[in-house]
Amino acid sequence: MDIQSCTSSTELLEKLSQSPAEQVLQLATELLEIVIGANFTSYKNEHPLPSFLTEDFARSELSFGLNAPFVKATALPYLYVSKLAILDRPQQETSSEWLLLSFRILGIWQKILIEPSMEIKNQIEEITSKIDTSTLAWDDQTVFSLERADLHLKYFDYEKCQQLIESSLESSGLSVELAGKMGKRTRFQQKAVSQLILETVSIARPPLEEDKDVPSNCALNDDTLLEKIALLEGSDKVCKLNSTQLALLLNMCRFEVKTQYHDDVLLEKSNAFLDVIISAQRCWAVQAAALLLRSKLEKKNSRKVERACSQSEVITKLMRGIDDETPMPERKKRGNMVLSSGLEPFWQAQVIQTDILRSLGCTAEALLILESLQMWDAVIDCYKSLGQLEKAEALIRRLLIERPEDSMLYVYLGDITEEVSYYETAIKISSDKNAKARKAIGMLHLIRKQYDEAYVHLRRSLELQPIQLGVWFNAGYCAWMTKQYVEAATCYHRCVSLEPEHFEAWSNLSAAYIRQNQKERARRILQEALKYNYEHANVWENYLLLCVDTGEFTTAIQAFHRLLDLNKRQEDNEVLEILAKEVLYREEQVREGSEEEKTHIKQVKDELIKLYARVTATQTLSSLGWACYAQLKKPTDENIVEYEKYIQLLERSVLSASNKPDWSKDTNNCISTLRSAISLAKERLELAKIKGTEEAERQAKAKIRLSVKSMIATAEKHHEGEEEVIEVVNEAKEVLASVM
Repeated sequence: MDIQSCTSSTELLEKLSQSPAEQVLQLATELLEIVIGANFTSYKNEHPLPSFLTEDFARSELSFGLNAPFVKATALPYLYVSKLAILDRPQQETSSEWLLLSFRILGIWQKILIEPSMEIKNQIEEITSKIDTSTLAWDDQTVFSLERADLHLKYFDYEKCQQLIESSLESSGLSVELAGKMGKRTRFQQKAVSQLILETVSIARPPLEEDKDVPSNCALNDDTLLEKIALLEGSDKVCKLNSTQLALLLNMCRFEVKTQYHDDVLLEKSNAFLDVIISAQRCWAVQAAALLLRSKLEKKNSRKVERACSQSEVITKLMRGIDDETPMPERKKRGNMVLSSGLEPFWQAQVIQTDILRSLGCTAEALLILESLQMWDAVIDCYKSLGQLEKAEALIRRLLIERPEDSMLYVYLGDITEEVSYYETAIKISSDKNAKARKAIGMLHLIRKQYDEAYVHLRRSLELQPIQLGVWFNAGYCAWMTKQYVEAATCYHRCVSLEPEHFEAWSNLSAAYIRQNQKERARRILQEALKYNYEHANVWENYLLLCVDTGEFTTAIQAFHRLLDLNKRQEDNEVLEILAKEVLYREEQVREGSEEEKTHIKQVKDELIKLYARVTATQTLSSLGWACYAQLKKPTDENIVEYEKYIQLLERSVLSASNKPDWSKDTNNCISTLRSAISLAKERLELAKIKGTEEAERQAKAKIRLSVKSMIATAEKHHEGEEEVIEVVNEAKEVLASVM
C-alpha cells in the first residue's frame, strides 16, 4: 500500500480508512514489527512513509500531556501510522485478528511511554472486552492472557494479573510444583542437602530442538558456588517446554517478585523458576527477559553481582544491535512474544545495568549511561551520591537555556536546590499538568510538617497521575495527621493496591478503620499486613488487640503465641484475663447449646490453657491472671489430682495479691484480695470433702485459719468503719468460724 504521497494526518487517515481491511492489517503488522525491532530486539527495516511524519511530530501525537514516549524511543512514525490504521479507523473491524493487533499496538505504545497511561488502560479494557477468546487456538489464548497479565502488572492491577496467569496455567497443559530434591550447591559441599527446584509436567506436544538465536547465559565463574545446583543422579530429569509455557513460568515468577516481600525465600523460589526458563534456551524474548530479571535479583548477592553486571551488558548490547552479527531475518523472529514475556525496551534494560553498576560502586560508569539516556532525575541522584551536586545543577541550568519551556527541568532544579519557586514555575509553564511538580511541593510541606498544604498538593498530583508509588501513602499520612480518617483510608487503600507488600500502609489503613469504629474490617486488614512482614511485633500486638475486641479468640491466641515467639516474654495480663473471662462466659452460654458449639468452645478453652501454661513457664501473672487461669483449669468432675492443681493456682492468685506492699491500704485491692482468700478457703473445704478423709479436712481447716485470720486483722486495721470492707471482712469471719 502506497501512503508516501499523503501530506497530512487527515489525508493519511482517509486513505487508510478507504483501503481494504486485509491490506491495512498487513501494513500495520509490518509497521509494528519495525517498532518492536527498533526498541526491543535491534531488528531494522524501513517502509516508505509520508515526509510530514517526522519523529518529533509522531512523538507529539503519541503523547498524553507530559506523558510522552521516552526520549530514546525510535520508529515512532511507524507506531503512529499503525495507530491511525487500526485504532483510528472510523469503521472498526470486529475480527479477532484485528482486535488482537489493536491490543498489541496499545501494549507497545504503553511500554515506550514514560509513565503508565490511564487513557491507554481504558482503551485496552474496551478492546479486550470485545475479543472472543473461544475462537482462538489454546496456544494463542495463553499468549493473549499473558500479554494482558503483563499490562495489568504494569498498571499494578495484581488481582486481574493473577487471575490471568492462573487461567493461562489451566489452558497451557502445564502443571507446576516447587519441590525439594537432594543436591549440592557449592564446590566443596560433601553432603547433599535438600534444594528447592521447580518440577514441571507438560501434556502439550514437546517442542523441537533449542533455538539457535537466544542471548547467551553468562557463566558465574565463582570459586565456591557451582554454575547450577548439582542434583543427585536420577533427580535431574528435565521436562521440555515450549515458548508459551516458558513465558507462563516467567510471568509467574515476575508476579511473585512484584507482589511478595523480598526475602531469601522469595529469591530461592525465583531462582527455581528462572533456572528452568534459562536452561531451556528457547525464544529470544523470553530468554532475554529471564536473564534481565535474574540480573536484577542478583545485584545484592556479592557472589553473583559480577555475573549480573556482565549479563545485563550482554542483553543491552543485543537489544541495541551492538556487536551483534545475527542476520536481520533472524532478528525479526526475536519480536515474537515480546509482550507476553514482559520484556521491556532497551533503555529499561540499561537502567537495570546502571543499578547493578552502582551496587558495585561504579557510579561514574552508570552516570555516563544515564546521561546518554537523558534520564536527568537518575543523573542527579548519581551526582548526589558522588557528592557533586553542583555539577548536576550546572547541567540542568545548561539544559534550561536550550529548552526554557521544559517544565520537568524546573522540577529537577527544584529537587537540587529545594526551592519551591522552581516547582511553582514548572506548574505555571505546564498549566498545572505537571504531577511531579505538585508531588515535590507536597513532599516539601510534608517534611516541614505542614500537613494541610502537603495533602492538597499530593492529591492534585494524584489527580494528574493516579499510578504513583509512595505518593498515595504520603497523602494518607497527611490526611491522618489532619484527622481526615475517611480520606486517609481511601489513600492507604490505593497504596496497598499498588504496593501489596507495603505492610506499613496496611497497618495504617487498619488504624484509619479503627478511628472509624470499623474494628472487624481493621482486623482483616492487619491480617493481610502480616502476610508481608511476619516478624513485626508491633503489628502483631495491634492484631492481637483487634482479635480480642472483635471476639476472634482463636486467632487472638495464635497471635499471642506469635508474640511469644518474637519476644520470648509478653507481659499482657489484661489480654489474658479478657480472653479467659470471655471464654468462660461463652462456655456458660453454650451449656444448653448444640454439640458443635460445645466442641468449639472446648477447643478454644484448651488452646487458651496451653497459652497460659506457656506464659507462666517463663513469667508470673497478676493476681487476677492467676485466678482466671485457675477458673479455666477448674475440673468439672471429682478428679483429685486436677482439683489440687486448681487449688495451687488459686493459692498463687492470693499470694500475688497479698505479697504486694501495702495491699491492704487501698480499698479495692483489699476487697479483691479478701474475696480471693474466701474463694480459696471454700475450694479447700470442697477438695477435703472430695478426698473424704479426716486428715484432709484437718489440714484444709488449718491452712484456712492460718491465712484468713491474719488477713482479717490487717483489713480491720486499715479500714475501720468502711462499710464495703466490713461486709467482706464479716464474710471472711464466717468462713473462719466454720473451721474453728
